[in-house]
This record gives sequence, C-alpha cells and structure tokens, in this order.
Amino acid sequence: MNYVRKVLSSLGGIFLTALLIAALAPKAARGVAAALVQVVNPTLNPVNVSESQANVFVATCDSISRAVAGNSCSISVPAGKRFVVQTVSFLAQTNPGVRVTFAELKANVNGVSSFLEFAVPFSANDGAFDNSVASGEVRFYADGNNSGQLGCILNFSNVTNGDIVCRAVGYLVDAP
Repeated sequence: MNYVRKVLSSLGGIFLTALLIAALAPKAARGVAAALVQVVNPTLNPVNVSESQANVFVATCDSISRAVAGNSCSISVPAGKRFVVQTVSFLAQTNPGVRVTFAELKANVNGVSSFLEFAVPFSANDGAFDNSVASGEVRFYADGNNSGQLGCILNFSNVTNGDIVCRAVGYLVDAP
C-alpha cells in the first residue's frame, strides 16, 4: 500500500511539473522571439515615415454638362510635386436611362500619359436624374511638372444633361 502511494505521488508530481512547463514555455518563447526581432529605421538610408501623413492631399472637381456624350473635369497638382492617389470616387448624374459606360483617370508621369479605367454602375434614380457611383483604392500618380492635371473623364451611353463629381485622396511628394 505504501509502495502504491509513493508511485502515485511521484507520477502526480511529474504530471504537475509537465503541466507547469507546458503552460509557461510558450510565453517565455514568445518573449525571447520578441526580444530577438527588432525593427529599426537605418540612419544611412532612413525611411521617411511621416511623409505621407504630412502631405495629405484631397481634391475634388466637378462639371455640369448639357447635351454631351461624355464629361470631364481636372484636378490641379502643384508644380514640383507628384500626387500619389490612393482613393478615387466618381459620381455621375444623367438623364433617366443614360448610363455611364466607363470612367477614367488620366495623368502625365515623367511626360508619359497614364490611364486607369473604372466601371461606374447605376445606383438609383432620385426622381430627376439617374445616379451612378463608384469608388476604389488605387495607386496612381500625377505629376505637377508637365500638364499639372489629374483628369477625371466619364463617358455616357447616350447624349445627356448631367453633372459629374470626381474626388481623389492621397498625398504629395517631391517630383523626381
């Protein structure tokens, strides 16, 4: 009887020790791993972490059209800067039944024209006009050196009266 009690006590002690090790070991391993991984900004070639926050640029353009099959407006980019567009949105109001076939961003970067096209689906009729809305996250650039413009262009399925609004959100950096 005494022998069984000693064996069970020993097994219970071993079990308790294993349980404590299993509970504490992952936390200790995470602490060691966290101490080994250090993210630093090198002094030789530092990353400017506040550049995009310091130069936030939000711009909107709009245009009212009468009897046209497309409409456009443009956003001015300051000279010597590059506008890094991160989000763009389009709103078009057209005569009932007229749809936006596509929307387009247009800009010059280092003297080369760049285009980015979007689908702008019909959303609703407000009683007088059909509304089409689209927005999305992008990575698009527009230089202020050449034309200095970010163009927003919408094409319609038919001649229409209406209004377009284009909004671009991003930040400015020095143009190369």
